[in-house]
Amino acid sequence: MDYNVLIAISIVVAFFLYIRFGKPYIKDTTIFQDVRLALLLGGEIVRDGKIKEIITIVESVVADIEEMHGIENSEKEAMAVQTASENILDKLNIEISEETLSLIVKVAVSYLPATNK
Repeated sequence: MDYNVLIAISIVVAFFLYIRFGKPYIKDTTIFQDVRLALLLGGEIVRDGKIKEIITIVESVVADIEEMHGIENSEKEAMAVQTASENILDKLNIEISEETLSLIVKVAVSYLPATNK
């Protein structure tokens, strides 16, 4: 058997396995980078561990508020910013400006999984 064919097949299989199983895990680093960029744009300097906790808090708040129906998106965003601000201040003792938190909420919304509605 020709080894070039075997190498080509193994490259195709490796590429397929990467696309199928490896690529979904890269999403977490992207949301981390986007939130870190939003914090830097807002003039906030936060450690990496705290950024991960901020992401967790904001994602849970956004997911909870997104389930509410009959409310306009602007009202949902204002509620998410207010709730996330309170949770971050209570749990992490970090005060983030409203504009920066609004950016972080928008990033979290963009990473929400698609709904079938």
